Amino acid sequence: MYTIPAFGPWPEQNAGPDEEKRLNSAQQSKTSPTSIDREHETGVFYGSGKLPYQTSLAACTCNDFVKRKKPCKHVYRLAMELGIIPLDYKTGRSSGERNEAQISFEDSIALVEQLSEAAQKHIENMLYYTSERVDDRQRAVTCYDLDLADELRTSPLLHENPYPLAEQLSKLSKPALVMILDAIRREDKLPSCGALTYMHDGLEVTLGDLVTLMIILSDNTATNLLIDRLGMGAINQSVDNLGLTGTRLNRKLFQPELSRQGIENYVTARDMGLLLEGLLRGTLLNPEASVEMLSILRNQRLNGKMPFYLHSRGVPVAHKTGEDDGITHDVGIIYQDDPVIFCFLSNDTVVPQAERAIQEIAAML
Repeated sequence: MYTIPAFGPWPEQNAGPDEEKRLNSAQQSKTSPTSIDREHETGVFYGSGKLPYQTSLAACTCNDFVKRKKPCKHVYRLAMELGIIPLDYKTGRSSGERNEAQISFEDSIALVEQLSEAAQKHIENMLYYTSERVDDRQRAVTCYDLDLADELRTSPLLHENPYPLAEQLSKLSKPALVMILDAIRREDKLPSCGALTYMHDGLEVTLGDLVTLMIILSDNTATNLLIDRLGMGAINQSVDNLGLTGTRLNRKLFQPELSRQGIENYVTARDMGLLLEGLLRGTLLNPEASVEMLSILRNQRLNGKMPFYLHSRGVPVAHKTGEDDGITHDVGIIYQDDPVIFCFLSNDTVVPQAERAIQEIAAML
């Protein structure tokens, strides 16, 4: 039985079956981090959600850690990358070895072109995410469509590679990466977020369900349905009535033709602070409504920014995130002894750096 050394907040322990399973998974190349901050002992890993997992030696935003409150494969892999746990603790494989043959660059392009348009779009997103330049990277996109997932799994591009495609191609030079992107790019498709996009037609949901999905999963389908149901004019009238002078809804989400015309939606940190203060004081609409809205915000599932370090310390956070190309936001209430309202909004930013700033500033409050 392998003895796991003490690291972070975790004491030395013998690896039982559950930990052996996670240690074995941590050794796999598909668990390799996309980036590591050795100074702060944190890492970023591909996740199964809209955002990649933010990992420290003490915590991770993946579901396994959230449920168990014990080290997951990402925490173990981070410990391996930092030299705390040997990467070859059982297999004898040393970090960085690449013994198996890789699919060639030319064959990779040919295999990508054999995929459906939807599958190619997912591959394209993977390549963007592993781009050499940080400001060229996009968020990881998870495949929820089962048929599409099967196509990706059965492609020789993936299952004949000893290492995941994204990891393999991330080693290529920038010119080579651009060549592949040019070879597989198709007409832009509207990205899908949240859950409703993947549900069956005719599903009945309440307005309350739509609000919850919009907040805790950033479900853009739910958001657009609410805009249709409530009306853009009525929403903006409510914004005005609340005194939110810098906030304006000018279009629904993912309307690129309007965006190209310069028609955008606007929000300010001041306005978000006023909303959150009203919720905290119970003066937004009424105390009962304020409590209900705060409860939804506290159920937020996208916790890779403001709560990243706070959740491991048991600090509750009620918040809402937002993302787009070159944009990342997180606004909410940090429930310390004296609650703190935290509003971080950004435009034209390097997203990974901005999100690191959100994590670290929130941890200092």
